[in-house]
Amino acid sequence: MKSPLSGINVIELGQFIAAPYCAQLLGDAGADVLKIEPLNGDESRRGGVRLSSTEATQFLNKNRNKRSMACDLRNPDVRQIVADLLARADVVITNLRPGKAKELGIDFESVTKVNPRIIYAENTGFGPQGPLAGLPGMDVALQGYTGLAQFSDDGIAPIREPVVDYTAAMLMAWGVSTALYSREKTGQGQRLEVSLLQAALVLQNNEIHHVDEVDEWRDDYVAFLKESFSNGASWQDVLAYRDSLVPKPLTGAYYGFFEGSDGVLCLAGGGSAIQKKIAKFLGVSDPLLETGTLPTEDRTGYVAQQRQLVASRLKEDTVASWIERFKAVGIPVSRVQLKDELLNDEQVWANDYLTRIDHPEHGKLSVVSPPVKFSGTPLTVRRPPPGLSEGAEELLAELGISDEKVQELLASGVVRSG
Repeated sequence: MKSPLSGINVIELGQFIAAPYCAQLLGDAGADVLKIEPLNGDESRRGGVRLSSTEATQFLNKNRNKRSMACDLRNPDVRQIVADLLARADVVITNLRPGKAKELGIDFESVTKVNPRIIYAENTGFGPQGPLAGLPGMDVALQGYTGLAQFSDDGIAPIREPVVDYTAAMLMAWGVSTALYSREKTGQGQRLEVSLLQAALVLQNNEIHHVDEVDEWRDDYVAFLKESFSNGASWQDVLAYRDSLVPKPLTGAYYGFFEGSDGVLCLAGGGSAIQKKIAKFLGVSDPLLETGTLPTEDRTGYVAQQRQLVASRLKEDTVASWIERFKAVGIPVSRVQLKDELLNDEQVWANDYLTRIDHPEHGKLSVVSPPVKFSGTPLTVRRPPPGLSEGAEELLAELGISDEKVQELLASGVVRSG
């Protein structure tokens, strides 16, 4: 069975996470992906645990199903090779620093002159317009800029996983697939723009909105922030004031992590029907759920009080016992696991959400499987992440470059041997 993107040629000019993971998703879907890297490789080859001189763990998890060509894009011979590759490509994925693509002659305007059918997906930090357009962006910087970071009485900390980068990658992959479908109907390529700023907003879709009649407090709060920070206010002061303004979600009593007698479980009481079921099952009285009217003006205090009642009840039995009992009556619940436990989780492996692949140098790798299952045109893991410039000589031969010229390029060092 052919994969959905079989026959599609993708060139990745990327580093770190957003562009490489996007290209990996397209590769999982069957696209022929060429990763064009600097002579010393994608920066992520040196991220995480180093496994060799040219590979580290942070490279392995987002670069399968690709070939690699490490080269000097400033060299005229290499530029011609890349121009030939771009002329036959269907998709370009890039997250180079602002201005770099134009400097190298591989920006959208240059590429589309020789290949008007190209789908050119570009990832930036802050978007192509506005006062911050030229700034490079990294996940943690956008977490801070957009308020996605975790704010608490102890201060500010980034979300440990680079969720902004991965969200941008998935938005790009969705955009590329949509644009390829559009091209089938129109014959026209186009440029796609995805920024880390936009991705961070998408991740906060539940809260990034403004209803004027309800959220009038926002203007006062923003004014307070400016004045407070200029006067040296603490984060505790700022958060306390916000808590006094923002209505507390009443789901808080039945939603989130709770301790059992021997560990932690997660309850997901996100709607009134489920909340009523949880309260009834635990024998917890909740006047709001029973009458539909909040019995006190102290909304925050009421939520805290009800949560304490639920928490006290859950402390009476083990996590395993509560999970079995909640599952039996249809209450959404799960136990809390560490990532290391998840790698051996029966549910994950039963659905093939993880895959074991063979790496010629590092042996067996447990990796996240292609994230969508297709019944007729399955996504596949066909090759492990490439060594630096692995596949370059094969690629040059495909372009019809003579063996003599290939050896000249390799010997001069403008294209790295695999």
